[in-house]
Amino acid sequence: MSNNTRLFKLLDGFNGAKETQDKSKEQNLLEYFEQIAQEMIYGGYIRVRDDYAIFISKVEFYYHEEEATPGEGIIDGIVYHRDGRFINRDVPYFPIMTLHSHWSGFDIAFEKESGHYRASALIRQYAVLDLKKGCS
Repeated sequence: MSNNTRLFKLLDGFNGAKETQDKSKEQNLLEYFEQIAQEMIYGGYIRVRDDYAIFISKVEFYYHEEEATPGEGIIDGIVYHRDGRFINRDVPYFPIMTLHSHWSGFDIAFEKESGHYRASALIRQYAVLDLKKGCS
């Protein structure tokens, strides 16, 4: 199974932060984010067609619950859908592994409308290998 497939399955399997008797929502979220980070950094590379291999070396995570009550849910005003640019506008949920380029790096979205959350992995540092030329 390729890294792209494993990463897609991991991101698609995420269903938001859940509180359990043993762990807080934040604790469960951090554990899941750690699994995703390990797959992204140590699981190989992301293949772009037959042209490029992207090796990730630094990643950050963002998570925001759309219908959260302040003090009860996880609200992250930095999530690029909710950073002040889209006030009073409905923003569609991005499909799993949608890539969004901006000044901080590249976001890979894994949000779900059914879960009412936005989530993304921000790739801060990476190397690109040109598979046809054999160089970066």
